[in-house]
Amino acid sequence: MSGVRPDGRGTFFCFAKRKYPKKRRPSAPALRATFAPDNRIGRPGSRKPGRTSPIRLPSTQRARRGWKAHHRLQRVVASVTVMSITYLLTLDFMSSRAHDRSHFYKYASLDTALRIISTKSFRWSSPLKFNDPFDHQTGFVLNYVPDELANHLTAAIERIVFSEEDPKIDPRSLFSAATLKLREMRHKLPRAKVLESIHETSIECAQRQQNIIQQLNDETQKHLCHSRVFCVSELLDNVVMWSHYADDHRGVAFKLKCIDEIDNTLLAARKVNYQNEFLPFPAAEIYVKHLTGECCFDWADLMWEMAYIKHQDWAYEREWRVHDLLPENSPELN
Repeated sequence: MSGVRPDGRGTFFCFAKRKYPKKRRPSAPALRATFAPDNRIGRPGSRKPGRTSPIRLPSTQRARRGWKAHHRLQRVVASVTVMSITYLLTLDFMSSRAHDRSHFYKYASLDTALRIISTKSFRWSSPLKFNDPFDHQTGFVLNYVPDELANHLTAAIERIVFSEEDPKIDPRSLFSAATLKLREMRHKLPRAKVLESIHETSIECAQRQQNIIQQLNDETQKHLCHSRVFCVSELLDNVVMWSHYADDHRGVAFKLKCIDEIDNTLLAARKVNYQNEFLPFPAAEIYVKHLTGECCFDWADLMWEMAYIKHQDWAYEREWRVHDLLPENSPELN
């Protein structure tokens, strides 16, 4: 789903339409969590329908509830994915100045320059037409082995469930809520057996992560490539740029000002990062803290990095970009 803000200053894009009908769509804070909220897991003592009962149960029933919480956590750990790849967070990336530059340059051939002057408009480009075949075609890479993730995940759950101090975590995700529910029953559960079971499930989860990362990369590339991009440069006097983009030095270069008063598109331009390595996925320890709610990071910012990375060999261009996602059902740019 996509659209334009009421004041016309920005665009938003979200892929939650099919999964979450409008009446049941989670709030923005809930979408920032790795999992959607689950109202079946509530606060102790809550009397709201579908939440836990305030009635104190006999010890055997409390132990049974503890095992149910443990098995629920097992299911959550077993189904851990990097994130739901059917949606991106609501984005509003063209509504304010993102840099302090006063102008950029746009190279063009003479024929293109005449059309620009005649129509008083520039053409946006499709990422599928870029001269760099690797542009927008990269993805996250894992820099750790599955055992490392499994060990961090097991240690984090053990710390949250069995520590004497109350853990400081965000309880809004299903994963952290299930972990806290297990903590309530920790005195009724055999610690060694619970940890052994959780570690086995963590290993299974970690072994699937590479496939999950690949699915995330494929889905992110698909949506980022279905967009339009306006590319400009910091430089006016680059000989290679005049050769590549200005018809072998026979074209022109437009100087484009960034004007705050009319909030033009160039205010949202972001600098391209040039590097020799693919974008690394967050370290195992950081990712586990995100899952447990101890330290969250912004998935949208992380995924958008893919649109602003090029190989170091292209650094001479000193490129900046404005990236605008197209509506889901719109055709690709020519």
